[in-house]
Amino acid sequence: MIKNVLEYLEIQAKENPNKSAVEMQDGSKISFEDLLIRSKEIGSYLAKFGYKKQAIPVFSNQSINSLVLFFSVLYSGNYYVPIDVDTPKDRVDSILQNCRAQLTIGCPSEFNNYTLDIPYYSIENIGKEIDEPLLNAIRRHHTSGDPLYMVYTSGSTGVPKGVIKSHNSMINFSVVSLFRL
Repeated sequence: MIKNVLEYLEIQAKENPNKSAVEMQDGSKISFEDLLIRSKEIGSYLAKFGYKKQAIPVFSNQSINSLVLFFSVLYSGNYYVPIDVDTPKDRVDSILQNCRAQLTIGCPSEFNNYTLDIPYYSIENIGKEIDEPLLNAIRRHHTSGDPLYMVYTSGSTGVPKGVIKSHNSMINFSVVSLFRL
């Protein structure tokens, strides 16, 4: 039984390594195998910080690299908080404070759209070494109820509120969607 969305990626990378995992409107694409490898590389880097089941904000710009970073955070044993790079500075600060972010990662190489003193790591500056023993140790502790991601909504107050989704909720959604076809 699948209990973590990473298993879907691993199955596809094994069965269809050269098939495109995603294709963007600009024509850029990434294979399942490349998505898996790059996600494990960055996940290994992030895992060495020692955080477990913590929110890691990902500054995204709707690119393939954003998807790589989302999976990377999961490999590190944490959950991601997607933040659009065009989000206003005061909202970003509020989200980072609310989710108690210890570090942030993103696609733009130079990004500092917040005032809090939190380290920012760019995908371009993260090494290419996979630490399989570390990733395997993290995976042994994953459960289907672990957080997958947190999104922020403003609701009626205009103050960002985080909503967490688990691996299990995404897996159940995928299975239910599949049977509706």
